Amino acid sequence: FENLWNSLPVNSYGNLRYHDFLRKFNYDIPETPSQDQLSYNTEPAPKSLTTKSRASLTRRPKTAPAIASKPTTPIQRPRTAAPPSTPIINCERVESRLKKNLTKCWQDVHKAFREKDPEKQGEVSASDFSDVMKRFNMDLMKQELEQLTLKYDLRNNGNLSYTDFLRNVTLGPKKQGPALLQRVKLQKPRIPMSTGLHGALFTDAILRIQPKIVDCWRPMRRAFQSYDDARTGYISIPDFKQI
Repeated sequence: FENLWNSLPVNSYGNLRYHDFLRKFNYDIPETPSQDQLSYNTEPAPKSLTTKSRASLTRRPKTAPAIASKPTTPIQRPRTAAPPSTPIINCERVESRLKKNLTKCWQDVHKAFREKDPEKQGEVSASDFSDVMKRFNMDLMKQELEQLTLKYDLRNNGNLSYTDFLRNVTLGPKKQGPALLQRVKLQKPRIPMSTGLHGALFTDAILRIQPKIVDCWRPMRRAFQSYDDARTGYISIPDFKQI
């Protein structure tokens, strides 16, 4: 973040000109008016003015020089208080290979690391780390040991933080199988449920009564009209069942 902040356009107060920052990626953003334009270009210049006279209107007026000019000190950019970061190293293949054996005997491995760490600093040298792994039948190639050293060397002193190593390997997130990417198949309910106007129950009922309605639709319509005195086209549910 500090490397990015040091390359951003910042004004004299130490604030970010975010329009200038966003314009580096999107050229459609209009330019922000400067203080000169806000102060002296509030009214549009008349069309009769020439190019030279228009340019003179946008100039900043000269101010009287200060009596005693103070030395300008560069503005200190804020620094973020963050723990020392380690380089991002892809050790997933090595850690996944060691995970199966470490989950079974991680307590013994941790005890062996503590024996190599009498001062209880939470870290051991690369050679001691390799010796402990060999003791539990987990041999590491030279390249794999270098990758782990580079990843878990939190203090940049050549030692590996075995506490972070055991925490990441044994307590890391489990691999999610491809089953999560597939659509979940819902089980059918024991009691059939209607799913709206075109549900299974509705369709079965219509198919069952359709032949009867076709045969006697005229007397059925007269019966509906006899229950609908106001001719609204609606009747109650008990009357509908009765008909």
